[in-house]
Amino acid sequence: LWKKMEYARLRLMDPDSAINDIAYELGYGDSRSFSRAFKNINGISPSAFQEREGNKAKGKLCETSLTRSDKHTTTRVSF
Repeated sequence: LWKKMEYARLRLMDPDSAINDIAYELGYGDSRSFSRAFKNINGISPSAFQEREGNKAKGKLCETSLTRSDKHTTTRVSF
């Protein structure tokens, strides 16, 4: 569970990452279950964490152009 939450924290630092996608990648059936587990471990909800940490990360990004494919794919990760 700790490794999953570490992965979740890293993903949530990207303000463009969707909480639903992260929950699915970690094997949760819905974002509500993931949010409960995340808050129990970290003491803060995933959305609050993402707002706080994502804004910090966004401010650190240098001005670069990133290309992103139009097709969004989500994969599950295993720990």
